Amino acid sequence: MSPRTAVPPPTVPARPAIRRALGELVACSPRFPITADRTADELHAAGWTRTDRLADPAAWPAIAQGYAADLGGAAVAVGGSCALQEYAGRTAGLVLGTWALTGAMLDLAAEGVWVDLRDGRTVGIAMPDARACGGAAEDDAPPEASDAPSDERSHTPSAAGPDDATATPERVAEALLAHLSPAVAASRTVSGLSSRVAWGNVAASVAGILGTLDRAQDPRDRPAWRAAATRVLAAPAWPHADLVAPVLLSAHDGDGRLPSDRGDHAEPVARDARNARDDALTHERATCCLIRLAPDHESCAACERLEPAERRERLRDDLRAAVAPRRRLRVVVGAAG
Repeated sequence: MSPRTAVPPPTVPARPAIRRALGELVACSPRFPITADRTADELHAAGWTRTDRLADPAAWPAIAQGYAADLGGAAVAVGGSCALQEYAGRTAGLVLGTWALTGAMLDLAAEGVWVDLRDGRTVGIAMPDARACGGAAEDDAPPEASDAPSDERSHTPSAAGPDDATATPERVAEALLAHLSPAVAASRTVSGLSSRVAWGNVAASVAGILGTLDRAQDPRDRPAWRAAATRVLAAPAWPHADLVAPVLLSAHDGDGRLPSDRGDHAEPVARDARNARDDALTHERATCCLIRLAPDHESCAACERLEPAERRERLRDDLRAAVAPRRRLRVVVGAAG
């Protein structure tokens, strides 16, 4: 991989920098339904739920039943499975999106994260007192995003090497999974999912967010981001191995797997930067979320139950139909060398 110009962000950005990063995510894609301008009291008054409440099994029957009803009368197990997957996706968007734009981990005290639950769906997420681990440092904002085509902008890749600070991909994965773990366990008391299937839902949501962030940045920065993303998905903190396989897939033809071995990151991407404009980071699942069991639904494009050829073609269909990011993000996490 060619050397990159390293312009690392501060290890611990101040809260205004974090808030700006959250605003950039919201402006980029509906995959980031983040509320950054309301206090905890305002969220409570509006009926939002603090995420530590989701560690209580008593919270999940209503969540699972609501989601199941919203799916047209699906079984409660299906509602509980899909509700967990969506909650994990919203949380992953908050955590991984902020990390991508600032290079820092959010301080994920459970009482500081709130979700807006409607019919079992997590339609919003908020962190009123968002701060990075370790407290506040000087206010050094991430570079502003630009809506101009990449060829019309000066391009100086900036990357915080994953090992330059404490927020390595492995540590970020560990913090995210530790935050989600109580809710995963509580949800299983209602859904009856095995541990592997439940964590497969989490892995699919994490992989989906990593892919969204991949497509939202300059194509020339993607190989470095993919190296970091692969490490998130292969981190030792995952309770089960090989829940998803990251894949580089063109919407037209040709594809290549990224390596997922936990101990080998020497060759972080299957393609070089010259090909990054034409492919996208997506994933294949090793488990099923059960959405196919809901009325008038079918397996998702990444489902392990599909034949490989059908799965790849449906993933390509999804890429062709995907809504382009509303604005480009300047991701600062990547491999520095």
